[in-house]
Amino acid sequence: MRTACLITALALMGAGSLGAQMHRQQGQGPGMGHGAGMGGMMMGPLATFRPFEPTALLEQADRLGLDEEQVARLTALRDSTERHVEAAHAPAQAAMQGMRRELEAETPDTATIHQLLSAHMIAMGNMQWARLEAALTAREVLTDDQRTTVEDTSSDTPGGMQHRHRGGRER
Repeated sequence: MRTACLITALALMGAGSLGAQMHRQQGQGPGMGHGAGMGGMMMGPLATFRPFEPTALLEQADRLGLDEEQVARLTALRDSTERHVEAAHAPAQAAMQGMRRELEAETPDTATIHQLLSAHMIAMGNMQWARLEAALTAREVLTDDQRTTVEDTSSDTPGGMQHRHRGGRER
């Protein structure tokens, strides 16, 4: 049991480190990947809101025809989200460092490892929530036509958004 816990913790640490490295190589800050979760994996249904993240919408400002007020609101939302993600990143990183130290100890304490892993997962969840909340808020900044443009563009791309009509049927 103890060995299984250690192997799982090491695998999660490696996945998290790899994901962080990939984001740094892509020029993104820690935890700033769009829709990235454990090790950079997409988080299923949460990925459908990726196109509505403030940064993604601001990159398409001209194509979407965003007015000055929309740009200002999305910029403020983006900046606020980045602060929340950064704030959640610090405890995630601290938990991972603590887990590394504990795993390297002569006799690792599985209860401590479990506690640190839980803290890491909570921090990662907080980062995901900040991104999702921002995307939901940003979506409401757009007009119906702008939302449709984002949805149509997203559904046309590989791995794009799978959205439903209001009636719940797949499009």
